[in-house]
Amino acid sequence: RRRRRPPAERVRPSLLRMLDAWPDSPAFIVGRRFDVLAANPLAGALVPTAARRGNLVRDLFLQAESRELYPEFDAVADATVASLRASAGSDVDDPLLIELVGELSVKSEHFRRLWARHDVRVKTNGHKRFNHPLVGELTTAYETFTVNGADGQQLIVYHAEPGSASERALRLLGTMLTNAAPERSTAPQT
Repeated sequence: RRRRRPPAERVRPSLLRMLDAWPDSPAFIVGRRFDVLAANPLAGALVPTAARRGNLVRDLFLQAESRELYPEFDAVADATVASLRASAGSDVDDPLLIELVGELSVKSEHFRRLWARHDVRVKTNGHKRFNHPLVGELTTAYETFTVNGADGQQLIVYHAEPGSASERALRLLGTMLTNAAPERSTAPQT
Protein backbone atom coordinates (compact mmCIF):
# COMPACT_ATOMS: atom_id res chain seq x y z
CA ARG A 1 0.00 0.00 0.00
CA ARG A 2 1.41 3.37 -1.04
CA ARG A 3 1.78 6.04 1.57
CA ARG A 4 0.26 9.45 1.05
CA ARG A 5 2.55 12.31 0.18
CA PRO A 6 3.88 14.01 3.29
CA PRO A 7 2.79 17.59 3.94
CA ALA A 8 4.96 20.40 2.59
CA GLU A 9 7.84 21.28 4.87
CA ARG A 10 7.72 24.75 6.40
CA VAL A 11 10.37 26.83 8.12
CA ARG A 12 9.46 28.66 11.32
CA PRO A 13 9.34 32.46 10.96
CA SER A 14 11.88 32.83 13.78
CA LEU A 15 14.39 30.79 11.74
CA LEU A 16 13.76 32.96 8.69
CA ARG A 17 14.54 36.05 10.79
CA MET A 18 17.69 34.37 12.08
CA LEU A 19 18.91 33.68 8.52
CA ASP A 20 18.34 37.34 7.64
CA ALA A 21 20.36 38.38 10.71
CA TRP A 22 23.46 36.65 9.28
CA PRO A 23 24.30 38.77 6.23
CA ASP A 24 28.00 37.81 6.31
CA SER A 25 27.55 34.03 6.59
CA PRO A 26 25.89 31.95 3.88
CA ALA A 27 23.16 29.99 5.67
CA PHE A 28 20.24 27.89 4.50
CA ILE A 29 17.78 25.29 5.74
CA VAL A 30 17.14 22.00 3.99
CA GLY A 31 14.41 19.43 4.51
CA ARG A 32 14.86 15.72 4.98
CA ARG A 33 15.26 15.09 1.21
CA PHE A 34 17.65 18.06 0.88
CA ASP A 35 15.15 20.48 -0.66
CA VAL A 36 16.30 24.02 0.14
CA LEU A 37 13.47 25.46 2.21
CA ALA A 38 14.99 28.86 3.00
CA ALA A 39 18.25 30.70 2.42
CA ASN A 40 19.77 34.05 3.16
CA PRO A 41 20.93 36.17 0.21
CA LEU A 42 24.61 35.29 0.59
CA ALA A 43 23.82 31.55 0.51
CA GLY A 44 21.83 32.11 -2.68
CA ALA A 45 24.75 33.98 -4.22
CA LEU A 46 27.23 31.25 -3.26
CA VAL A 47 25.13 28.15 -4.04
CA PRO A 48 22.76 28.49 -7.03
CA THR A 49 20.53 25.70 -5.69
CA ALA A 50 19.84 27.78 -2.58
CA ALA A 51 18.86 30.77 -4.72
CA ARG A 52 16.29 28.79 -6.70
CA ARG A 53 15.10 26.70 -3.72
CA GLY A 54 16.01 23.53 -5.55
CA ASN A 55 17.02 20.12 -4.32
CA LEU A 56 20.72 19.88 -3.44
CA VAL A 57 21.06 16.28 -4.59
CA ARG A 58 19.12 16.72 -7.84
CA ASP A 59 21.05 19.84 -8.79
CA LEU A 60 24.39 18.30 -7.85
CA PHE A 61 23.93 15.43 -10.29
CA LEU A 62 21.80 17.03 -13.01
CA GLN A 63 23.04 20.64 -13.30
CA ALA A 64 26.23 21.04 -15.34
CA GLU A 65 27.24 24.08 -13.27
CA SER A 66 27.76 21.82 -10.24
CA ARG A 67 30.86 20.21 -11.72
CA GLU A 68 32.30 23.68 -12.28
CA LEU A 69 31.25 25.04 -8.87
CA TYR A 70 32.78 22.20 -6.84
CA PRO A 71 36.43 21.47 -7.77
CA GLU A 72 36.26 18.34 -5.57
CA PHE A 73 33.02 17.19 -7.18
CA ASP A 74 33.49 13.45 -6.54
CA ALA A 75 34.05 13.97 -2.81
CA VAL A 76 31.03 16.31 -2.59
CA ALA A 77 28.89 13.76 -4.49
CA ASP A 78 29.98 10.85 -2.24
CA ALA A 79 29.28 12.82 0.95
CA THR A 80 25.93 14.14 -0.30
CA VAL A 81 24.53 10.73 -1.26
CA ALA A 82 25.72 9.15 2.00
CA SER A 83 24.16 12.04 3.91
CA LEU A 84 20.87 11.66 2.01
CA ARG A 85 20.79 8.00 3.09
CA ALA A 86 21.43 9.06 6.69
CA SER A 87 18.67 11.67 6.49
CA ALA A 88 16.20 9.15 5.06
CA GLY A 89 16.90 6.86 7.99
CA SER A 90 14.40 4.04 8.24
CA ASP A 91 11.70 5.94 6.31
CA VAL A 92 12.60 4.38 2.97
CA ASP A 93 8.91 4.27 1.98
CA ASP A 94 8.69 8.08 1.79
CA PRO A 95 7.04 8.64 -1.63
CA LEU A 96 8.98 11.84 -2.28
CA LEU A 97 12.28 10.14 -1.50
CA ILE A 98 11.32 7.25 -3.79
CA GLU A 99 10.56 9.75 -6.59
CA LEU A 100 13.86 11.58 -6.07
CA VAL A 101 15.97 8.42 -5.99
CA GLY A 102 14.09 7.02 -9.00
CA GLU A 103 14.58 10.17 -11.05
CA LEU A 104 18.27 10.41 -10.21
CA SER A 105 18.87 6.70 -10.77
CA VAL A 106 17.45 7.01 -14.28
CA LYS A 107 19.17 10.27 -15.17
CA SER A 108 22.58 9.89 -13.51
CA GLU A 109 24.83 6.84 -13.69
CA HIS A 110 27.09 8.45 -11.08
CA PHE A 111 24.23 8.83 -8.58
CA ARG A 112 23.04 5.28 -9.28
CA ARG A 113 26.49 3.86 -8.45
CA LEU A 114 26.80 5.88 -5.24
CA TRP A 115 23.28 5.03 -4.06
CA ALA A 116 23.93 1.33 -4.66
CA ARG A 117 26.94 1.45 -2.29
CA HIS A 118 24.57 2.06 0.67
CA ASP A 119 27.03 4.40 2.39
CA VAL A 120 25.47 6.22 5.34
CA ARG A 121 27.23 9.26 6.76
CA VAL A 122 25.89 12.26 8.64
CA LYS A 123 27.52 15.51 7.57
CA THR A 124 28.02 17.62 10.67
CA ASN A 125 30.95 19.79 9.67
CA GLY A 126 33.79 20.02 7.23
CA HIS A 127 35.29 22.12 4.48
CA LYS A 128 34.05 22.78 0.98
CA ARG A 129 35.91 24.32 -1.94
CA PHE A 130 34.09 26.44 -4.49
CA ASN A 131 35.11 27.73 -7.89
CA HIS A 132 32.63 30.60 -7.97
CA PRO A 133 32.00 32.27 -11.35
CA LEU A 134 32.06 35.79 -9.83
CA VAL A 135 34.68 35.68 -7.07
CA GLY A 136 36.89 32.76 -8.03
CA GLU A 137 38.13 29.97 -5.83
CA LEU A 138 37.35 29.97 -2.12
CA THR A 139 37.26 27.49 0.72
CA THR A 140 34.73 27.57 3.51
CA ALA A 141 34.12 25.56 6.60
CA TYR A 142 30.55 24.47 7.23
CA GLU A 143 28.53 23.43 10.24
CA THR A 144 25.28 21.50 10.04
CA PHE A 145 22.72 21.72 12.84
CA THR A 146 19.55 19.71 13.35
CA VAL A 147 16.52 21.99 13.70
CA ASN A 148 14.74 20.80 16.82
CA GLY A 149 10.98 20.57 16.47
CA ALA A 150 11.16 20.42 12.66
CA ASP A 151 11.40 16.78 11.62
CA GLY A 152 14.41 16.25 9.38
CA GLN A 153 15.31 19.91 8.84
CA GLN A 154 18.94 20.98 8.96
CA LEU A 155 20.52 24.41 9.18
CA ILE A 156 23.76 24.67 7.19
CA VAL A 157 26.09 27.62 7.78
CA TYR A 158 29.27 28.34 5.82
CA HIS A 159 32.10 30.52 7.12
CA ALA A 160 35.60 31.38 5.95
CA GLU A 161 38.81 31.58 7.94
CA PRO A 162 39.14 35.14 9.32
CA GLY A 163 41.59 37.24 7.30
CA SER A 164 41.78 34.69 4.48
CA ALA A 165 41.38 35.21 0.74
CA SER A 166 38.17 33.16 1.04
CA GLU A 167 36.78 35.58 3.62
CA ARG A 168 37.57 38.46 1.27
CA ALA A 169 35.84 36.60 -1.59
CA LEU A 170 32.71 36.09 0.53
CA ARG A 171 32.78 39.76 1.53
CA LEU A 172 33.09 40.73 -2.15
CA LEU A 173 30.14 38.50 -3.01
CA GLY A 174 28.15 40.18 -0.23
CA THR A 175 29.10 43.61 -1.60
CA MET A 176 27.86 42.56 -5.03
CA LEU A 177 24.54 41.63 -3.43
CA THR A 178 24.31 44.98 -1.67
CA ASN A 179 24.91 46.81 -4.94
CA ALA A 180 22.28 44.72 -6.73
CA ALA A 181 18.56 45.27 -6.27
CA PRO A 182 17.71 44.18 -2.72
CA GLU A 183 15.44 41.18 -2.48
CA ARG A 184 14.59 39.13 0.56
CA SER A 185 15.46 35.55 -0.33
CA THR A 186 14.48 33.75 2.86
CA ALA A 187 10.79 33.98 2.07
CA PRO A 188 9.39 30.53 1.35
CA GLN A 189 8.33 29.73 -2.17
CA THR A 190 4.65 29.81 -2.97
